[in-house]
Amino acid sequence: MFAVLPSLALLTDEQVLKFDTQAFPLNEMTAKQLDVGVSTISTGKLHECALHLGIVPPGAAASKGPWRHLVQDRWKHNPHRSEINSCYLRWLKEVIGPLMLAKGETEMWYSTELLIRFHTPCPLSLQSPPPPPRLQDPSKNGSTRPYGKRKGVNRRGISTKRHSDRDYGHPSGELNVWLPLNDHAYGTNSLFRDRKPWAGEGSSRPFDLRYGEYVLWYGNGCPHETRMNVTDVTRVSFDFRVIPGTLFEERGACRTFDCRGTYFSKMLL
Repeated sequence: MFAVLPSLALLTDEQVLKFDTQAFPLNEMTAKQLDVGVSTISTGKLHECALHLGIVPPGAAASKGPWRHLVQDRWKHNPHRSEINSCYLRWLKEVIGPLMLAKGETEMWYSTELLIRFHTPCPLSLQSPPPPPRLQDPSKNGSTRPYGKRKGVNRRGISTKRHSDRDYGHPSGELNVWLPLNDHAYGTNSLFRDRKPWAGEGSSRPFDLRYGEYVLWYGNGCPHETRMNVTDVTRVSFDFRVIPGTLFEERGACRTFDCRGTYFSKMLL
């Protein structure tokens, strides 16, 4: 258990905060990395542009799994990756850093990998493709599974099942940062979360944020999920975690998330 520390207050209530989009043009840099126009990101039309650029093979546009994985591949393997990584580190230092310093922290741990998330309309109206191909699943003695299907997600149009991050071994002092790159993330294209860890599913509401806003919240204890996106917007967002230095567990239950692992890196403030 933690001692009574000022940073514990960060875990109790979510905060919607703002950052300077001129100093940190994250949607422009993301568009550059994905090789699309910035308006494609901001207006939520990435799913339309994907077809024109040939990101997805013909007939696979509405197969959420293949689309998702192919765009993720473009995100990870791009010559502009170092540019956005540098911006990410500067954002952490200049935007999150002051919040930590105000609580008396001198260091924080952060997600080494900046994760990008997509939540496409379902069904996509561009065309009606055949069912996605099936691949061998080596974890199940050669049985087949839908290509790109995320483990534990069984419903069409759902990219994230209801869960809390602690269900996957994340450390208890961890805070989530959720930052949309669209002009507006809302309703079923957004992420639904319970307002408190004990509030129950009836309290679940979607984040309603504009570009230039981000939410700092306790995804470790608050259940969250996506729901079928019935808007015409592909939500694009960043998702990463930070831990105040005094709340970091040097030797966690799961090595991935402790000081020996690869998930977190340390930043001096």
